[in-house]
Amino acid sequence: GAIKLPSATDPSRSSSGNVNLSLYEMWVKWGGTSSLYNTFGRQKLKWGAASFWNPTDFLAVETKDPLATFDVRPGADLLKIHMPLEKQGHNLYAVIDFNDAKSANSLRAAARAEFNFGFDDITGELTTTVAAGKDQPVQFGLDLNAGLGPIDLIAEAAFTRKSRATFYQLGSDEFGNRVFKTKDRSNDTIAQVVGGIRYDLKYSDSDSANLSFEYFWNDAGYSDVALEAYSFIQGQSRQLYLAHRYLAGSVFLAQPGSLNDSNIILTALHNLTDKSWLAQGVFSQKIMTRSTLEVALIKAGGAGEFTGGVPKSIAEKVKSSVVLSEGAGAVLDARTDAGQDWTLRVTAGIDL
Repeated sequence: GAIKLPSATDPSRSSSGNVNLSLYEMWVKWGGTSSLYNTFGRQKLKWGAASFWNPTDFLAVETKDPLATFDVRPGADLLKIHMPLEKQGHNLYAVIDFNDAKSANSLRAAARAEFNFGFDDITGELTTTVAAGKDQPVQFGLDLNAGLGPIDLIAEAAFTRKSRATFYQLGSDEFGNRVFKTKDRSNDTIAQVVGGIRYDLKYSDSDSANLSFEYFWNDAGYSDVALEAYSFIQGQSRQLYLAHRYLAGSVFLAQPGSLNDSNIILTALHNLTDKSWLAQGVFSQKIMTRSTLEVALIKAGGAGEFTGGVPKSIAEKVKSSVVLSEGAGAVLDARTDAGQDWTLRVTAGIDL
């Protein structure tokens, strides 16, 4: 189970007794000629080398939740053609995306190439990805995972042209008042870059801690708190992609000390634009051969993305700069100086 970050669209949402069923995966696979392997149906893809942000995961149905112990996102409806180059250790993919396609002209296509390399003490994988479709964004991605002794270097970069997303800027009306206006960035090249390291720190004869740190530079986000807040309440920006810059870190302890059936994961996220932050500690215990009990303690701070809040001074600036719809105004009022108390989550997992 995963804790969802605060929603910008429905602050008063409450749970109901409805049961929702989702089909995560269902596909058929067959081998063709020339070592081609074809998979058709709903299938899970996870593209990108980074742990917290994956801007090159172009065909993902939902944004990855970095606080989730397991990735439980549903798959996408795809036709995937895989050509392994076994002697070289490389892989080539061609993918047709059927999600939200109303006709053949609205399909998206993607191509991906994975290259393994090794130079002296450096080994790793370099991947290139391109995705495009008629009247849809053109996206190009690079991701790198390179091992240098006990350190893994992580890099991921995505570049988007013809973006169809809505962006905002501060401008002036005919009376000279400062107002929020939409900004056309369809002719811009929007870059998103993640860099990070992973390191195994041995702290006893039999135990080690896996440390991970990442920095995200997001040209699709905002470095102005007022613009970020306005996009947030309008529901235009994806969570974890609102701000211009982020930091994240985690510590993973597998079976520490005498706890041979336990794992501990500590995670922290920091939005460098609005200064909000979120920290989570997870303790998981195997209770039977195929079952686990997971206890998570979460705390968010600051007034911004990770608390679902907007500072009062920024809220007043938004209200004075633009006339909000009744719904957007209600969201802003509910989110003004909102905070999050400590949250405890207990999850039992049974693998049948």
